[in-house]
Amino acid sequence: MARFFRCDRARSTQRRVSKTERFLHQLHEHAPELSIAAGLARRFAAMIRGDNDAGLGQWIEDAMNSELASLRSRSQP
Repeated sequence: MARFFRCDRARSTQRRVSKTERFLHQLHEHAPELSIAAGLARRFAAMIRGDNDAGLGQWIEDAMNSELASLRSRSQP
């Protein structure tokens, strides 16, 4: 009986992950700037953890040259 519940829980988790992945895919298709922001956030987190050798300078340059920087500059008065 416990095995049944573990399998059912695994399937439920898998369905949630699939729904989340589909949602994120659609969101990123309609708002590509979110993909850019997510990529920058992942790279920044990797730098903090020490998993990324690119360095802060390269990250700042990439962030400043991204579409996000142009969106920010257009929103300023």
